[in-house]
Amino acid sequence: NLFTPNNDGINDLWELPEMNSWGDCNVKVYNRWGQLVYSMDNYNNSWDGTSDGKNLPEGAYYFIIKTENSGDIQGTVNIVR
Repeated sequence: NLFTPNNDGINDLWELPEMNSWGDCNVKVYNRWGQLVYSMDNYNNSWDGTSDGKNLPEGAYYFIIKTENSGDIQGTVNIVR
């Protein structure tokens, strides 16, 4: 899981291809210190690697996705700029 939010029009957003089968998804993303850097109810593949309007640094981020149909999904996503 990685994406490259560098505004080149390719892979700029964190897209979850399986999301259609999951139903409504509530996404939370945390940095390596456990601080919440992104949260969205009814996620729509629109996270661009920012937090409070600022670019997050490259690296691994931990996510928890609460889905309507598939339970909780956890893992890491990497930002590469």
